[in-house]
Amino acid sequence: MSSFFSQTKKRCKILALMLLNAYQRVLSPFLPKACRFYPSCSEYARWRIKNQPLLLACYFIFLRLLRCHQLNDGGIDYPVIKKRIAPGFYPLLKIDFWLIPLARYSFKFDSVYFCSKFLVIKSFKEIE
Repeated sequence: MSSFFSQTKKRCKILALMLLNAYQRVLSPFLPKACRFYPSCSEYARWRIKNQPLLLACYFIFLRLLRCHQLNDGGIDYPVIKKRIAPGFYPLLKIDFWLIPLARYSFKFDSVYFCSKFLVIKSFKEIE
């Protein structure tokens, strides 16, 4: 039963990302560039959906959309996520996002640093 729910969650995330892709490729080019933040609201939504559970991501996306109006100055607003990462060696994979630890949520235990909250920064293609 739990595998059914995990597959459903995965499919919902894929569907949300497909809808976001459709918006970015079909509708967005015809709309004026009016986003007051970096990353743009749709890119922020993509980062949240990829790095958090879907309902929590939708909540933060909704809050971000409420802040995106003419009376707000905007600026840089990277998503902050909670994540547990065990210390150790990780195999080299394609990096989509960098997780930058927030200092105020870090602690040291047995000479190993742990962090519970991270800024999510998109990894750009390497310059050859």
